[in-house]
Amino acid sequence: MAMAMAQPIAVVSTSFFTPRPFTSSPAAASPLQIRLCPTPRRLPLCRAQTKAMAPITFHIGETSLSIPFSLDSAKGLSAAIADLLTTFREKEKAERPRRWDNMEYRQIEDGVFFEVFCNPNAHATAFQAKYLVTINDDKLRIASEGQLSALKSDLDQYIDSQS
Repeated sequence: MAMAMAQPIAVVSTSFFTPRPFTSSPAAASPLQIRLCPTPRRLPLCRAQTKAMAPITFHIGETSLSIPFSLDSAKGLSAAIADLLTTFREKEKAERPRRWDNMEYRQIEDGVFFEVFCNPNAHATAFQAKYLVTINDDKLRIASEGQLSALKSDLDQYIDSQS
């Protein structure tokens, strides 16, 4: 059974220092060694650099995730959350229980797939509501659950800073 060799990981840094190897001989270097480069090389120019999008930082529990995000995408997600909050208000006023529609928001920017999902049937109020976020690119997939109020706060802060 043949095992695939791991490819070296490159971390790109824009600082002006001379990178030092982790080992004295290149032959003894691990295939998983992190290589610091003073300038980005052999990397394609991504749309985030051409569109000048600022990254948004989501605080999910004790974790912070930053991804490229445009102002239009932030406003679209904010509108979806506003509709979800309206659903929670209607749910609180409803006399009989019923099934409410889920909130799903999906987008792809710069090769990064971003999805937010919230089921209002699983939570009594918007203050208790949690959402599931999934972030994918070609090499990484992150799925986590966070408070809806924290997502709204991060989004409002991003929109205010970009406007």
